[in-house]
Amino acid sequence: PEVGADEASRQAAAAALARRVGGAVVLTGAGTIVTDGSRHWICDAGSVVLAVPGSGDVQSGVIASLLAQLDEEPPAAVAALGTHLHAVAGRTWEREHGAAGMLASELADALPMAMREVGGRL
Repeated sequence: PEVGADEASRQAAAAALARRVGGAVVLTGAGTIVTDGSRHWICDAGSVVLAVPGSGDVQSGVIASLLAQLDEEPPAAVAALGTHLHAVAGRTWEREHGAAGMLASELADALPMAMREVGGRL
């Protein structure tokens, strides 16, 4: 599916791909979209600091770890949780250090603080 710049086009393309592969799709960017083809979640909690090499690797690692731990939950909902934790970790790092210069390893280091911040609000 073709992805345009507008939100509706991005959602439609992500949903079409999720239906095609029969799984969850995470389409990153400003307003990351997570969908299973019928339901979708938008994560707008991110930060500009997430636009660094390796950030997506950290995000996919968080999602994979959560999928292994929460194997009874719907995969797209787990991916949405992982995406939210990734975004909160970026904001946490930005509050401490400013809006530039983060390394992916520092993002990973901020995940425990993000999990504490999110706490029981999941």
